[in-house]
Amino acid sequence: MGIEEVEENTSIPDLNSLRYAFIDTEVGLKDHKIHDIGILRQDEAVFHSASRPDALDFIKECDYICGHNIVHHDAKYLFPDGQRQWTLVDTLYMSPPAFPRTSIPQPGQGRQTAVR
Repeated sequence: MGIEEVEENTSIPDLNSLRYAFIDTEVGLKDHKIHDIGILRQDEAVFHSASRPDALDFIKECDYICGHNIVHHDAKYLFPDGQRQWTLVDTLYMSPPAFPRTSIPQPGQGRQTAVR
């Protein structure tokens, strides 16, 4: 599950035909189990449960799954075997350009704000 670069000449699909969902997974610090999953699909359907199988069923028709730190956090709990059919879009990597005064936390650190 690495990060893939998009080639410069890659065509952008028709935005009205995209099937995507935004997902957030809450995992217990001590038990490392999923306690809650929230999903918003492009058709405005909402999922809210701790059931991983139900969540995967809810997103089965999607092509893209978006989330903040999905690549290095949520994915390991949602797809523990590493197998997935979706392209992951991680908004963590969009943060520096959008919020240049905030740095990306390193593993094991919390979010740090740059000093002015």
